[in-house]
Amino acid sequence: MKKVLIVDDETRLVSTLISGLEILYPQEYAFLSAPDGQEAIHILKSNAIDLVVTDLKMPVMNGFQLLVYMRSHFVSIPVIVLSAYGTGEIEARLRKLGCMIFLAKPVDFKALGDAIREGLKGHTTGGIVQNISVAGFLQLIEMENKTCMVEVRNQKTGHNGFFYFEKGTLYDAICGEIRGTSAARLIIGWEDVEIKFDDRPKFKLKRCINDQLMTLLLNAMKQKDESPDDSQSLGKPVEFDEIADEISNMYNHSDDRPNWDDQTNAVETGSKSGNTGKSQNNTNQVRKEPDMNVQKLNQAVEMMKKDLGDGLLATDIWIVADGVSIAAYNPQPKATALFNKLTSYLTETLRDSGFPGLGKYYLLDLVDNNMVIILPMGEYRWGMMVDSSKIQLGLLLNIVIPKIIDAFEEAVTE
Repeated sequence: MKKVLIVDDETRLVSTLISGLEILYPQEYAFLSAPDGQEAIHILKSNAIDLVVTDLKMPVMNGFQLLVYMRSHFVSIPVIVLSAYGTGEIEARLRKLGCMIFLAKPVDFKALGDAIREGLKGHTTGGIVQNISVAGFLQLIEMENKTCMVEVRNQKTGHNGFFYFEKGTLYDAICGEIRGTSAARLIIGWEDVEIKFDDRPKFKLKRCINDQLMTLLLNAMKQKDESPDDSQSLGKPVEFDEIADEISNMYNHSDDRPNWDDQTNAVETGSKSGNTGKSQNNTNQVRKEPDMNVQKLNQAVEMMKKDLGDGLLATDIWIVADGVSIAAYNPQPKATALFNKLTSYLTETLRDSGFPGLGKYYLLDLVDNNMVIILPMGEYRWGMMVDSSKIQLGLLLNIVIPKIIDAFEEAVTE
């Protein structure tokens, strides 16, 4: 009989899950339970556990810390992660990246039972985690809106790197003398790693990475395929507490400090304009160009025009940070500014209220058959206005929107 450990602080839920699974699979599994990661580790050390099912948000020791511990000490035990914030879109993207998959709460008895059975057969799909990757772990942090610091130690070279998240958004990364986006891409590319998780930082960070996490992961994997590992040039490894204190002091005493990416861009801009005789050190005027194939986006807009015909009144794809449109049909700057602000407000309000975040789109039904659809896409947003009397809603939601999401992801990978 296989032993399955379920880790969740919702004891009533755990009891219900175990009762339901025992009815579905009598004499097949023996179930144990733990209210937090710390108790789970005690059970793992004293019992021959075959599979672990864990929630992420728990007191004492949360699911993130349990996953990190198991990656180092119980790497052969498959894990099923339960999350209240899972969506089909996130799951599909994780699969595409070859990262870990999870099951969304509330979980169905049959779905969980099938995942347990597959996990015990040694498969790594449909909710099963084995030897969690850096990319998979970072996406869990994003999905759960965590504020934390993550250390990744390259066991091959002995070097380490650090990620800093605030409410699920990657703010910064440090690896030796390399900082920001470049550091993040390098660390993500490491394979034989040890991960350490901490609920710090408690201090307020200044955001130094502007790429959305999905874009960063895709570019990191592309960089890894094209370039050799350059970890040997990173210098002496540092300790987790040492780097935390250093960054804490840096941010606490320099609230208006320009971020590292802006400093780099300012230097490059100054060198390119050296013949003017003027120093360009106003980093607020420096803006990163979108890291994507804009031509691909314009092709996607043309595809949308063809699919929706006269029903498409306008569409814009813009950068969240400054509202600048990078591809459009019949652009509407005032509408872009309005819906950029509204989407930010919705995102922050839902997050602060403890509600699930926005999904892949939201709709506003306006007067005179006007309808607005907004697709939040990390550091970018895609908005469109349509005449609802001239389109089929099913066509828009089930055909057109999935097509343009795929086109957006393709543009990002270019």
